[in-house]
Amino acid sequence: MLAKREIQSDFDEMYKLLMEYDYKARISDELIKEYLKSIHKASYIFCIWKINFEKVSLDYTYIDEIVSTFIQIIYTTVYRDVKILYMLYRNIIDNFIKVCKDRLSITCKYTLEAFEIILDKDEIKDNRILDDSFRKILNLYKVSCGYVHSQDEKFLSFNEGIKNYNLNNKEDLKRSVKEFYNLIKNINYIFIFLYEEIYDKEFTPEEKQLIHFFCNREDLREIFYIKYGVRYNK
Repeated sequence: MLAKREIQSDFDEMYKLLMEYDYKARISDELIKEYLKSIHKASYIFCIWKINFEKVSLDYTYIDEIVSTFIQIIYTTVYRDVKILYMLYRNIIDNFIKVCKDRLSITCKYTLEAFEIILDKDEIKDNRILDDSFRKILNLYKVSCGYVHSQDEKFLSFNEGIKNYNLNNKEDLKRSVKEFYNLIKNINYIFIFLYEEIYDKEFTPEEKQLIHFFCNREDLREIFYIKYGVRYNK
């Protein structure tokens, strides 16, 4: 049948294009390599929390979900699929908020509602680091929920779209990787306070050093001041 042959022919063309995709060349791109370094660093720091949650037998189901998403992000970054990256960021934030809900005894169903309740708590409002970090994560969550990937070009055919997929999104990719890095940094800040006892008693000196290495210097000074009442010099 003519229709069947046309569909098969179009599939063969699509399959050929996918077979020509050079994953090794993409991952060897210095720009992608630098992005992967940032993603790996943020993921490595987050996994320190997972290790210490395990030490005290804390339920880390949602933490495991986040770590699993990191692996997806690494592969998706190589393919430069920004839309899927933001979908994965949303997934991370959904699971992160579930962790916070357990810790703060919040029983609401939806993530945005949980953010409202969290940001209205005095212990959050009175802590600049916590308030600022939650607000930044909320902003990324809203961006991730509303993100629509678009191409400047209008493709004449399905296979032309596949051939030119994600060729002109360098700035979007750069921004998305930075947003991921900052997301994990802000989660790190929040965990330092929400899980203060674990941080103070369970973390080894080497682990704390790694956590501090991941912080902005000014933010770290503020964290020390809030926690210990000590203002370190610049």
